[in-house]
Amino acid sequence: MNESTRTRHDFDFLFGAWTVHHRRLRERLAGCDDRQRFDGSSRAKPLLDGLGMVDEQFKGRPIRVRFRVLDTLGERPRWEQAFSTAAGCSWEVNWEREFERVELTP
Repeated sequence: MNESTRTRHDFDFLFGAWTVHHRRLRERLAGCDDRQRFDGSSRAKPLLDGLGMVDEQFKGRPIRVRFRVLDTLGERPRWEQAFSTAAGCSWEVNWEREFERVELTP
């Protein structure tokens, strides 16, 4: 999706209640491959009528943060977070979530 086709409704598919299966690195930006798995729940609803952007730091150094939502048309959408200390040239995926719908929000 390019900038001209983005709308405030791009994430409407995520509204509702979900059981979430998490997988995240135990240590970020440390060359760690050990992942922690746990389940949780999530409820998503529209907020702020749009999108925002925030500059980030991790342990005192500037980073870029990337969020991707995958399989948005499927039954189990996935979300991932990645950090880059290389201005976006390389990324470390440090948190993944798989959503399983519990109920729709009216």
